[in-house]
Amino acid sequence: MVLFISVSKQGRYAKVLLDFCDNEIQAIEMYETLRILKSVLVKRYKRLPRFLNTEILESVLGSIVFKNAGDDHLPILRKFILFINHAKRLELLDKIIFALQQLMVEKYNSVVANVDVSPYMSKEQLSSIKQFVSSRLKKRVTYKVSIDPSKLMGFSMRIMHNLEIHANFAHFIKRIKNENCQ
Repeated sequence: MVLFISVSKQGRYAKVLLDFCDNEIQAIEMYETLRILKSVLVKRYKRLPRFLNTEILESVLGSIVFKNAGDDHLPILRKFILFINHAKRLELLDKIIFALQQLMVEKYNSVVANVDVSPYMSKEQLSSIKQFVSSRLKKRVTYKVSIDPSKLMGFSMRIMHNLEIHANFAHFIKRIKNENCQ
């Protein structure tokens, strides 16, 4: 199946995207960017536009703010903008996302799952979600919490295989509570 995807148009697009990334963490960031872009586009236009001009792209990406991302994420977003501007067509976005995930498994043995969690969950609740997903994947996983801009009041918890824990839950939960109260 991976070999079939790899020779398809969306497989070539996914390979180009993966080649932009220097390591597994950057690949996951690229995957997440694609996923969130799709979500924002569907919410804004009720469907995926067949063609995407530069103005629409910049407007959509401008609304995607990684509040816990550092400057090291910006080069990936710039490369992503250049790639999409070159490709123009977004009708294959779903297939590109799927192909990218397949290539990540092939290249990094990386398993990515997304779980939406409430900003008011305790560390114990987050830990129980991690254990549940671990048992489903039948692999040891670690997780990263980040704000998902496609959901107004919530976290996206990334479940990742063989990656370290990158986030301090208490810090993010406190921060989101404060922002939601303003």
